[in-house]
Amino acid sequence: AGMGSGELELYAVQTGTLGVVVTDGEGRVLYGSDGDQTTPPQSHCTDTCAQSWLPLTVPAGHEPQLLGVDAEVVGRLARQDGSSQVTLGGWPVYVNRNDDGQLKAAVQGPQSAGWFAMSPSGAKVTLPG
Repeated sequence: AGMGSGELELYAVQTGTLGVVVTDGEGRVLYGSDGDQTTPPQSHCTDTCAQSWLPLTVPAGHEPQLLGVDAEVVGRLARQDGSSQVTLGGWPVYVNRNDDGQLKAAVQGPQSAGWFAMSPSGAKVTLPG
């Protein structure tokens, strides 16, 4: 996910509806889930969930390129499938498979229940209801 130049890119971007959020290099908003945990970081989005909410992963030995994102809040966790998922502020990070890169929430209303966008400091950004 987000591998334009072979490297994962994380950007802080000002959006019209969400304020400043983190996107990948393709302009897709990054999300976290209230169903996950931060201490230690652990993803509970697997199987069907991970087909709609794609875990943002980074290849072994690579670090994401950051622009406006606090490097101190960027981390990773090992997923059950062996991939390395990016975390922000301890929250496992995802992109929604329906995100078209137009810098708006890919989900709103009932589909967004339990999900939030990520700020450059790793904080939750509430989605429009």
